[in-house]
Amino acid sequence: MKKNISLAALIEMSGSLLLLLCMLLPWFQFSLNESVESFSFWGRTGFVNWADRYLCDYWLGYSNFGYLLYLFPIMCVANIIMQYFFRLPWFSFYAGVLSAFAVLLAYHYRLDDMLYFVRLYARLGNVSSAHLGIGAILTAVISMLMMISAWTHLGWYYKRYRIYIIIVVVYCIVGCAGLHFSWASSGLLLGVFLLGAVHVPFLVYGLLVILCSWFVSHRRMN
Repeated sequence: MKKNISLAALIEMSGSLLLLLCMLLPWFQFSLNESVESFSFWGRTGFVNWADRYLCDYWLGYSNFGYLLYLFPIMCVANIIMQYFFRLPWFSFYAGVLSAFAVLLAYHYRLDDMLYFVRLYARLGNVSSAHLGIGAILTAVISMLMMISAWTHLGWYYKRYRIYIIIVVVYCIVGCAGLHFSWASSGLLLGVFLLGAVHVPFLVYGLLVILCSWFVSHRRMN
């Protein structure tokens, strides 16, 4: 029997597939003389270890959280399955959040370890630039589109997802309040508060979609 798949689900499934392909594109690039050296997401073997140290030293105070990057491809594959069989838009949102998290870490990695790499090879010639590659840039764009698509669906069908939306509202309040009182500290709790705060702009967007959905439904009734 043919399965009906919504446009939003197709966007999110396609986005997950594209994110997997983006991992094979250049994420890190630097120019050396007239040549350009580039590395994919997996091409820089020290990226995950660096992320683990970075999160431990500057944010969470605990190790092993850098290995969340290994969940990036797992979440993408799982999201395709989830949207096809169960249609869980919130799962697409968190897949997008994890992908954006990987890009954010890659940006800081480029500033830290990549610049060290540039200085290490500077004796070979004039290093003119070090920047994120097309793979990381596309990942950021696709992640944003996936998150917007997920919250468009959540907002438009708010009656179906009202429990999740209520939970997110509470989580946003707790997350923002927690950040206000514990921003200077580190630890797992800070990571939980940060994730809560990440929901805020998407929740605001979702509430606007809810208003549009409510207005359209009431006009149809009248």
